[in-house]
Amino acid sequence: MGSSEVSVIPGLQKEEKAAVERRRLHVLKALKKLRIEADEAPVVAVLGSGGGLRAHIACLGVLSEMKEQGLLDAVTYLAGVSGSTWAISSLYTNDGDMEALEADLKHRFTRQEWDLAKSLQKTIQAARSENYSLTDFWAYMVISKQTRELPESHLSNMKKPVEEGTLPYPIFAAIDNDLQPSWQEARAPETWFEFTPHHAGFPALGAFVSITHFGSKFKKGRLVRTHPERDLTFLRGLWGSALGNTEVIREYIFDQLRNLTLKGLWRRAVANAKSIGHLLFARLLRLQESSQGEHPPPEDEGGEPEHTWLTEMLENWTRTSLEKQEQPHEDPERKGSLSNFMDFVKKTGICASKWEWGTTHNFLYKHKMGSHYVAQTDLELLGSSDPPTSASQSAGITGGIRDKIMSSRKHLHLVDAGLAINTPFPLVLPPTREVHLILSFDFSAGDPFEVCTSPAPSACLPAHLGFLGK
Repeated sequence: MGSSEVSVIPGLQKEEKAAVERRRLHVLKALKKLRIEADEAPVVAVLGSGGGLRAHIACLGVLSEMKEQGLLDAVTYLAGVSGSTWAISSLYTNDGDMEALEADLKHRFTRQEWDLAKSLQKTIQAARSENYSLTDFWAYMVISKQTRELPESHLSNMKKPVEEGTLPYPIFAAIDNDLQPSWQEARAPETWFEFTPHHAGFPALGAFVSITHFGSKFKKGRLVRTHPERDLTFLRGLWGSALGNTEVIREYIFDQLRNLTLKGLWRRAVANAKSIGHLLFARLLRLQESSQGEHPPPEDEGGEPEHTWLTEMLENWTRTSLEKQEQPHEDPERKGSLSNFMDFVKKTGICASKWEWGTTHNFLYKHKMGSHYVAQTDLELLGSSDPPTSASQSAGITGGIRDKIMSSRKHLHLVDAGLAINTPFPLVLPPTREVHLILSFDFSAGDPFEVCTSPAPSACLPAHLGFLGK
């Protein structure tokens, strides 16, 4: 288990620093095999863009060829956005064995297998969490179908090869969707959020928690409630949650709910599940229609949101006599399964109407940072009477976090970093990682040089650096 406190320090986290130092020995050996003489190991970062399943497959191809040519052993960091995170994480779940990875990939996509029952079970289980959002549905019901796998391992399981230096240090990108306006207006670096086998947090603020405690509840920098570490399936859904067309995705989610409601695997559990399914279908249609407008769903005369029909229906169902609900000798566990299923449908419908993604506890809630710490060299310390002008100025100011954006929010909403820019440049460009060379592979559908010519990556560069050919 990792530390139960929030870590706020300048520079690299100690676990990453130790892993990178150990990696240097392997890099020097790899360079020697390539007949490249070096007194010190350069820090090389390989980046993979987003692009869904296309990026997943293409990034695996890049990693495979780099491994074949002996180049991957000379890389210190692997960083990805969206679909590339699926490929990079697969490298570690297969312990760096590209032949095994490729064989498994071929097997999965040749047989076109997808375990709907298991995916639905995982989604229903996730819906019991207080922070359930569309990311859970997306991860277990959509991404798992695309990739034909449902990995139950965790990022913390990747520590061993990373700490031994046998594989590059992986960084998986996301962004804080609540801070998207700050990124669009001023390219604010605090928008970016990262995951590694050791930590999760805001690199621009130098604020992290142990990866095993990502999703747990913190207050004033202390762990107050522990939640299980999120599995890799969920994280892949979070990293790959970019939405090309909001209405198309919303329509898809409601269609999936209707299909599960009318033809769900649970319908054999009770005698009258079919009638309940048709009732849910009709109500979901109403909720879908209300969510397609620009305004929130209409309220009833009592002032309650329209989606309260779902809660009322569940309460009515609970009050109904067991004789009317059950067949004789019905398994009591099936009643619980039905209740959990209906709760899942209710929560997913509400999240779809609110368009809520990536909800997790904010580990910086009510947190006070140490005085005079600034994670980014271009940020200014504020005087006691100066109000902060951005979330980035909330880090390390005397008196702790003073920006309500960061310390007053109980929850974060983390989404695909491709919604900002389709590359993880902002995570490897800060001077703390001392990267000497970046190899960036773009698998997006558009112009592969758009990222380098746009102002977004340049905004993350120190003043003395720039892009070649810019």
